[in-house]
Amino acid sequence: MAAIWNIPIVGYMSTSAALRNKNIYKTLSRVTLTSSNSLANALGLVLQHFNYSQVAIASGRNVAQMADAIKQMLVNNSITLAAHAVFDENATAEIIAASHQLQNIRENARIIIVVFGPQLSAANVFAKAVSLAGMKNSDYLYIYLTIYHGYPDYLPWIASNGTLVQEIKSYYDNSIIIDNDGYANKSVENFFIKVNRTLGFQITDLDSNYIAGYMQLYDAVYVYYKSLLAAIDQANGDVNVYLNGSYIWNLERTLPNASSPQFYGQFSIDCLSSSI
Repeated sequence: MAAIWNIPIVGYMSTSAALRNKNIYKTLSRVTLTSSNSLANALGLVLQHFNYSQVAIASGRNVAQMADAIKQMLVNNSITLAAHAVFDENATAEIIAASHQLQNIRENARIIIVVFGPQLSAANVFAKAVSLAGMKNSDYLYIYLTIYHGYPDYLPWIASNGTLVQEIKSYYDNSIIIDNDGYANKSVENFFIKVNRTLGFQITDLDSNYIAGYMQLYDAVYVYYKSLLAAIDQANGDVNVYLNGSYIWNLERTLPNASSPQFYGQFSIDCLSSSI
């Protein structure tokens, strides 16, 4: 309805790949650090680099959006999806190892894309299951995908006291891990400094588990603010220009200094790439 009413919308956080369709969502821009589309495209580049033409997907029920983005990427790159196994997040490694879904993957694919949750450790049970099933060998390559929405847990085989958990480490040996943890550390620290200086918030006022959401919300408001100022200026002070959604969207599309330190996310525009 926003497109029909020509109302500008700036979304944030990871959303459905369907929202990229600018023929339908003509006034929607998105700001995201956690784009399913971008991670799927990164996976596509890896598959193309190694000339992999057939893969399987193993996923949890709570990552359907990410799985859909991967499947669309496979279609776009003419890569065959030989099998897609969806496992319950509460399933044990023993249950997964004995399942017909894993057997189907065993019989139909050698390249297995694994996506289970917002931390790499969410895939620990599946990684253990393939070891129990005798599928942790040179016949199979596992590519683990993770979209972090807060501070990443980084390496699940490193215990909280800093020691190596060799058993878990062995589950991920000779695997490929693709994630979006590039925004972490320095970008997060800079964000905390800025909101403390400008808004008076303390680090303890923000939940670090959802820091990506805070950063994206900040970027979304900033994008709209800069575009609205430009629109009013071009309209010779007519403040009602804010009602023209397609006009505002086009200004967001051409907003200069998109990689400015003012922004904390990856800044690009829907339909030209995966997201603002």
